[in-house]
Amino acid sequence: MYWKQQYQPCFYPNRKYYISNARLIRTNPRFIVGSYERTWSLTKQTLVELDTDEALTPLPCKFDFTPFNQMGHVVMCFPTQQNESRTTIIKRDVIIVNEEYVLIT
Repeated sequence: MYWKQQYQPCFYPNRKYYISNARLIRTNPRFIVGSYERTWSLTKQTLVELDTDEALTPLPCKFDFTPFNQMGHVVMCFPTQQNESRTTIIKRDVIIVNEEYVLIT
């Protein structure tokens, strides 16, 4: 995989980078994070350079968290199932009960 060979050793948490020649593409709705509807695609033509400025600036990210008001216990996990269509989807059914052993649906 080209990306792994080329870019994996380049990116580190809490560092800033200059990135040029990246492709901007629409994000698959299943993978949208927060309000970001587009994502970058790095190719062989993408240039990545570390910003040597030591000043930390806060990232302009907005995170939306979904509160969980009911916790449960997993009592059974069924085997994974995989469909045979063009896009592979792997799923697994799980049975979860609350602290009173009532099935959470």
